[in-house]
Amino acid sequence: MNWRLAAALFALVFVVLAGSLITAALAMGYENSQGMIISVALGFVLSVPVTIIVTRQMQEFIKHVPH
Repeated sequence: MNWRLAAALFALVFVVLAGSLITAALAMGYENSQGMIISVALGFVLSVPVTIIVTRQMQEFIKHVPH
């Protein structure tokens, strides 16, 4: 696995997932700090497998693209 690509993707995926979960939590009325912390923690946990999947798919795509 290309760790530099994975690290860059993780930064993007984490921000998007955490932001989406925080927005959803606020829309559902969880305006306290516990709701925000849970949203960020869940975003972190979910972003790890998503990053792995996307990194592998990108590497497969790069292998098959003619240079």
